[in-house]
Amino acid sequence: MAELLEGYVERLYRQGELKTLLTWIKQLPQEVLRTHPRLATSYMLAFHVLFPFSPQQQEERAYLQQLRAGVEQALQREDQTTLPEARRDRLRHRLTILDGWELVARALSDGNVEQLSRLAEQVQHLPPDDDPMWQQHRLAPFAMAWRMAGNFPPMVTALQEMRKISGITQNRYLEVQALWGLIVALIGSGQLRQAHERCQELHQLVDSLGGPLPVAAYPDVFQAQLAYAWNQLGVAKKAAEIAIEKTAPLQYMDILMSAYEVLGRCCLAQGDQDSAEQAVREMERVN
Repeated sequence: MAELLEGYVERLYRQGELKTLLTWIKQLPQEVLRTHPRLATSYMLAFHVLFPFSPQQQEERAYLQQLRAGVEQALQREDQTTLPEARRDRLRHRLTILDGWELVARALSDGNVEQLSRLAEQVQHLPPDDDPMWQQHRLAPFAMAWRMAGNFPPMVTALQEMRKISGITQNRYLEVQALWGLIVALIGSGQLRQAHERCQELHQLVDSLGGPLPVAAYPDVFQAQLAYAWNQLGVAKKAAEIAIEKTAPLQYMDILMSAYEVLGRCCLAQGDQDSAEQAVREMERVN
């Protein structure tokens, strides 16, 4: 069962079935996961992607700590036949990325942006990962934190460098992540025309990858945010509704929360108080 599931991790990610991935992995006993650290780390990353800063993190903390301990035990074993050095290095790199998600929550509460930036620099220079899920999300927690803190300059610098790397390696999944973060930073800093141009690139790139990737609705969210900023309320509302429709089955929190926020603002601007309150209730329900 574990070996079969390992072969499906990437496919489930490409299909946007992260909740399915979590459910299947959690059905496996801890002793099985200790001998399949790839599944353990995949669970940890998928959970952080789906629930980056939600109360579910606290509820799940003991289980995540068990998974982490199992991976660290696997790294400490001396048997090179079951876990060759190349796989050990990959696991160490992935633990560093997971450290980023943990640090982001603390940095946001403590205001320790300097520590966050140091770890982001470290993660940025890790060697490329052969798994699209890890490649695409290795800088995601830092981009989220910088965005929430309104600290856009380091975000722009890091993601522009990331775009260079993705061009060299021809890694389209890394390019998707870099473009996503860059657009967020450009919108946050008021550079809306540049954000619109990058959004067109992201749309084309997502289309070229095919399949219902979790990030497939980001172009719609960005279109909604840009249209709202330009007072194109009808366009913004429609784009937000499309993003919600695409993402609701996947429960991808970042997209849903952003889309509902734009939808609520549009309804308020149009004088539709009831619909605005409904959007707020939906935000609370999915959070």
